[in-house]
Amino acid sequence: MTPMRNLKSGLKGLQAASGPLGQNSSFRHLSRLSIHRTQHVLPVAGQSSSQGLHPPPVLAVLVSSTVDTNPPFGELNLFLQEVIYCAAERHMTAYVVTLPALVSLSPPIAGWTYHNGKWHQAHFPVPNVVYNRIPSRKIEHSSVYQRLKQTLQERNIYLFNQTFLNKWLVHHHLSMADELKPFLPETHRFDGKASLAMMLSKYPTVFLKPIHGSLGRGIYKLNRLGEGFTSVYSTLNGEIVKSFPRFKALVVYLSKRINKNNYIIQEGIPILQLKGRPVDFRALMQKNRQGKWSVTSMVARIGAENRFVSNISRGGEVAKLVETLQKCQIPEIKQIRRSMITIAKRVCQVIDQSLDDHFGELGVDLALTHSGRIYILEVNSKPSKTDHTLLSNNQETKGRPSVHRLLDYCLYLIMYNK
Repeated sequence: MTPMRNLKSGLKGLQAASGPLGQNSSFRHLSRLSIHRTQHVLPVAGQSSSQGLHPPPVLAVLVSSTVDTNPPFGELNLFLQEVIYCAAERHMTAYVVTLPALVSLSPPIAGWTYHNGKWHQAHFPVPNVVYNRIPSRKIEHSSVYQRLKQTLQERNIYLFNQTFLNKWLVHHHLSMADELKPFLPETHRFDGKASLAMMLSKYPTVFLKPIHGSLGRGIYKLNRLGEGFTSVYSTLNGEIVKSFPRFKALVVYLSKRINKNNYIIQEGIPILQLKGRPVDFRALMQKNRQGKWSVTSMVARIGAENRFVSNISRGGEVAKLVETLQKCQIPEIKQIRRSMITIAKRVCQVIDQSLDDHFGELGVDLALTHSGRIYILEVNSKPSKTDHTLLSNNQETKGRPSVHRLLDYCLYLIMYNK
């Protein structure tokens, strides 16, 4: 049975089931997710403006610190330039500020702006909205950052994307939503030998993932091969492969390298491959000018050769979704794309409803099997803004759509939540 037939069955309200696509496909659950209401394209022209607001709205983009090189913000540099430029075009003030400079919230605040082709330090007013781009979990756990969060809350200043996400908590909350269960790989807290034996008895491949990991770091791919096992660990320089004739030897190896309390164990999914390279998909979801979750972009991520992760930081590359699905010979591409967007939107809604922290954008990573089944892989609260994640670099004059939607949401917070 094709993905399209399964999807149509779901839209007619047939009973949902979570078996393989060729049986009772999880596509049928999409009838619960309001598939036709998804907003697909963000227009750049005609964006909402703050013209007429006095004083003009102020957005601060929060970073942990500057770097010693020029430009001072490393891989975020061009993105931050676009935020400042596009904000000015829309009669807003945007600046970049470090955690030590913002924590007191005492004006004037020392920050950074960009004009005439250079970064300049200047003084700015207290912001109405703070967008958190701190790249470190350790810094977010610091007393300085926690004090800033408390002060912002007391002064009714919005702070969004407040924190990194915990993979286990995200999985737990998503699994509580019945309509999302069919799209989740089987996942458990890793407790060492017991959960490892159970999962490897059920699946030929499983993954160990750090609960607080990102960028593909710390992931182990474990394979059951006849009587033996292999472990594959991805590093920046390549993969480390180890073989074990017995299960006990694998357990000993892992126990010396990971803290079992900080890992989850997850079913290995037979995801799409393109010429032997793994393929998954990133949906950039952002709240729009009505404060609702909407898709800004969706791209394919193609992993490097001989890698099991597709992260750009591990040698992967970004590609157009439709072209990639065509190359993988996937049928009914429009329906699959629509289904992916619907699932990603519902993921964001569940996270919003389940967690106390405030999020304005999330990166939802999805996988697809050759039979057309969709899986939710991961949710990222700090989706990458480097130029390596763009499909083109022609944003200089108008700004990338994600920048405009970011500003849309900031204006929504300021204008409609007074």
